[in-house]
Amino acid sequence: MQRITRRSSTALASVFVLLGHAGAAWALEPIEQVSAARVVELEGKVLATTDKGTVRRLGVNTDVYSQEMITTLSGARVLLLFTDRSKYELGPNTRFRIDSYRYNRNADDDTAATRILTGFFRFVSGEIAHLRPRRTSIGIPVATIGIRGTHVVGEVTETSAKIGLLPPEEGDAPSEIEVVNAYGAVTINQPNFGTEIPDAHSPPSPPRPIDLRTMTRNLRSVQTMRRAIAPRLPPRMH
Repeated sequence: MQRITRRSSTALASVFVLLGHAGAAWALEPIEQVSAARVVELEGKVLATTDKGTVRRLGVNTDVYSQEMITTLSGARVLLLFTDRSKYELGPNTRFRIDSYRYNRNADDDTAATRILTGFFRFVSGEIAHLRPRRTSIGIPVATIGIRGTHVVGEVTETSAKIGLLPPEEGDAPSEIEVVNAYGAVTINQPNFGTEIPDAHSPPSPPRPIDLRTMTRNLRSVQTMRRAIAPRLPPRMH
């Protein structure tokens, strides 16, 4: 009996060793990433950086992924089309991070949480914002922008921001954003109105007509973008 037990123990040990090697090989198997968006328009040099510090240069039709930082260098611009049909247009010297993005066509865990650290951006909402608006947000250093199905443009620094609501890109569906920080909140539901946050310790200003031409001018290089972002400005107030 002792001899059989030793043989069995040896055989079992061999099996465990083999399973250990198989497990190690399985653990090293790369996990396939699911694309969050792809580049549809690009000018200049645009980089994507992972949390581990891996950097790659983007080109037209390149995929981008959740938890990547997108950086546009001086004179560069990029238009990203996400899988839910939302769009981000980034101007020069902009840093943009996809914090969390998941889209499975109206699944309970669909989410789109992004962040503009600095620079110029334009955002057109997609399916996630239309079906699950509370699960779509844009973070900026001095506030959070809640999206309720909309077309928004912004200029962001590390300590200030100017955010405006543009007319819908298509149709005349109502749109709305909520800009919130620790000092206050405003809701903007009228196109060509906006809010400003002058510093890191101030609330968003009350909504008012805002000249968005300065911001959109920084996004006008690519011809196909130019037609989409031209705002209908209200008469100047005296």
